[in-house]
Parts: sequence; C-alpha cells; structure tokens
Amino acid sequence: MILYHGTNVKIDYIDLEKCKPYQDFGKGFYCTTIKKQAENMAERVVARRGGTEIINVYELDENIFNDKNIKVKQFNKPSAEWAKFVLNNRNRDFEWINSKECNVDCKYDLVIGPVADDDIISLFKTFERRSN
Repeated sequence: MILYHGTNVKIDYIDLEKCKPYQDFGKGFYCTTIKKQAENMAERVVARRGGTEIINVYELDENIFNDKNIKVKQFNKPSAEWAKFVLNNRNRDFEWINSKECNVDCKYDLVIGPVADDDIISLFKTFERRSN
C-alpha cells in the first residue's frame, strides 16, 4: 500500500516523539492513500511555516493488518463513533483516556479513517456546545 505525507521537509525516518498530541486520532504520524490530499496538506504547511511543498512517499506492507501484535482501530466512514473518537482525542481536558473512544494514551498502533477538516470540526464544536 502506498501512503503519502504532505509537509515542507523530507522525512526519511518517522520519529513519533516529534508528533503533536491532541490530533484527530491521537499523537501519531498521519498519512493518506490519496496523493491530492497530501498535496493539499503540503500547501497548508508551506503557507503557515514557509519552505517548499514536499510529498513523502512510503510503502506499507499490508501484512501488517494480519499481525496480532498491532492494535488497529478502523473507521470505514464518518459516524457517531468516529466523531466522538476525534473529539475526545482533540480535547485536552478529556479524562477517560483508558476509554476505547480515544487514543490519547496511544492504545492503538494504527488508526484508519476519514480526516476531519475544519468545517467538520466547527460542526463538532457546535454539537458539543448544544449537548452540554
């Protein structure tokens, strides 16, 4: 499986210590199977930080999905479960980190699912305010 990561630097070695916490699927290195999505991300990174757009390309051995030692969480499409998972990972005040509804504690080695863009996050926040 070919994966893309759009940014402004070449990344030969993935260092999870450099990854930011409180992202959609928790602290981790984010890739996509959609090259155009990585290109759009590279554009956004360059607009914020400068530099040159770079698309890093990686090959993931799909046998990893058969490895029982790899903990995988997969969302096939946006759903209430996916929305809660994303909100919980982004929420710095979320206290139930042992919950399967978040990855703040890095309980999953690999999370697969749709990206929550800024429009979706605004919708999430509106829903959250109305629910409280």
